[in-house]
Amino acid sequence: MSYKWTLTGTSGSIGAAAVVTTAVPQINYIASAKTSGTDSLHVDVLDSAGFLLAKATVQIRVVGPSSIQFDIAGPWDPAAQPKNGHYAFSDFSGERTPQLEPGLDFLFFLYDLFPDPAPGDPTAQTPGVIIGMIVNAGEPIREGRTFSEVLLGSRPTSGDFQLFLAPDLNDPISTGQRGPVGTGKLKLDFLGTLANGTFVTAYSFHVENDSGGTIIGTGVGRWNCPGSSLGTCVI
Repeated sequence: MSYKWTLTGTSGSIGAAAVVTTAVPQINYIASAKTSGTDSLHVDVLDSAGFLLAKATVQIRVVGPSSIQFDIAGPWDPAAQPKNGHYAFSDFSGERTPQLEPGLDFLFFLYDLFPDPAPGDPTAQTPGVIIGMIVNAGEPIREGRTFSEVLLGSRPTSGDFQLFLAPDLNDPISTGQRGPVGTGKLKLDFLGTLANGTFVTAYSFHVENDSGGTIIGTGVGRWNCPGSSLGTCVI
């Protein structure tokens, strides 16, 4: 009896080739250290003559390190947004905390971090990129949840998200961060938990303005909430 394994996808490997045959009912799958995605692993169980006895297929979801990648195109205010182009950052911090508005929680992901020590907080950092999502206090966050870009100055509600970018991503301490004026969506494409209680999500987003400017990207974020149910922090 033999086992013929076929891997489809680019988020991991089962050896030097995508098709491997073994004499035992197991195989090692090694996930990529940098790539997020979904692979399909199929196995055919064959007898000594090569006839099919059984088969099975599993989906393997791989989430890479915390990071963000986005493209800015079209007309945007050059004094308020970075120049058009492709940007990618892997330095990261994430947390879910109570929002200033009563009854709401704020889940935020920070990227493009620069040391900015403050009195009493020598490890403080200033981000060039902020992704913020708002949910009801204590509300579980679920895979597939979609958030809508909120207009600056609007009263925050559950289901809002906001993107903030430093006009100069190389110097957010001096320029601060500003929210692109437009509409858009953010979707949590994957949500899971790690063995240590850390939550991890892979997400995609887009923002566009009335003049045809677009900001389109994807990212991975994490936040620590040990001992709580999926997507919910014990605060």
